[in-house]
Amino acid sequence: MFIFKGKPDEQTRTLLKKNAFKWSPSKGAWIRQITGNAQSAARRIIKELKVL
Repeated sequence: MFIFKGKPDEQTRTLLKKNAFKWSPSKGAWIRQITGNAQSAARRIIKELKVL
């Protein structure tokens, strides 16, 4: 689950979407079912967000 202060920029949203994360208005977060692949994707996204 990824939560941002405000709306993330287009590049960040594209990165999340490419990794199968979906926006959940009810949770106010980008979510994905927890699986091994989802955990790997989350780690990858965190590394990429640090570079942005």
